[in-house]
Amino acid sequence: MRIGLLGYGKMGKAIHRRANELGFEVVWHSPAQSTDPLVFEFPEDVPDLDVVIEFSAPSAATGHIRACLERGIPVVVGTTGWYADYDQLSDLCTAQGGAMLCATNFSVGVHLFWEFAERMTQWMKPWTNYQIGIEEIHHTEKKDAPSGTALTLRQRVAAQLASSAPNNAFSADIPIISHRTDGVVGTHQLIFRSYRDEISLQHQAFDRDAFAEGALRAARWIIGKTGVFDFGDVLKEQIGSTAQSGA
Repeated sequence: MRIGLLGYGKMGKAIHRRANELGFEVVWHSPAQSTDPLVFEFPEDVPDLDVVIEFSAPSAATGHIRACLERGIPVVVGTTGWYADYDQLSDLCTAQGGAMLCATNFSVGVHLFWEFAERMTQWMKPWTNYQIGIEEIHHTEKKDAPSGTALTLRQRVAAQLASSAPNNAFSADIPIISHRTDGVVGTHQLIFRSYRDEISLQHQAFDRDAFAEGALRAARWIIGKTGVFDFGDVLKEQIGSTAQSGA
């Protein structure tokens, strides 16, 4: 599988390292920063690519994704902070018969964390003396705040709260507190706090390899497909395959 990398910062380098270790071939990568983020074109000498993995900056992501779709290259997108253009690019993907997979997080552990958060919210709904909050911590070089992972967490928790409206006493407008600290890969916490105690659910990433491996898993999965996907589609298919093989 011949991979191209758009964005060659810390995540791009982590994906490159893990790709080599896992037997994939990175045949091209962009510079660390795009010189013209709004209008991107692949260089003339770029080799044939089976798939592109995009981890750049919010300002560059839209141009990168559009270039991949117009060139007919499946693209896996890990950049967050550009989702105001998501519908437009989704329509372009459909019109081009292309393939695009976007995720706010490629860690299997984070997707389990989101599932646990939904279940925890269901359990907590009767206990109206608790207030809900989300806190996230990332390294100081992260461009967007709140993180895409925290926004997805809020969206999924709010959906659970909305399922019991109008009898639900919790507000779906859940506050997110963001911190930027040197050396922190990523920590997310869902908190239920009362004046007597606090209950929390936390996911902490120790390194970037979990995200890199997830992005590579998605890249392998999307080849040969058409449509707009998220990382949950990859996990659902693999969980289903595991269940069938164990039956």
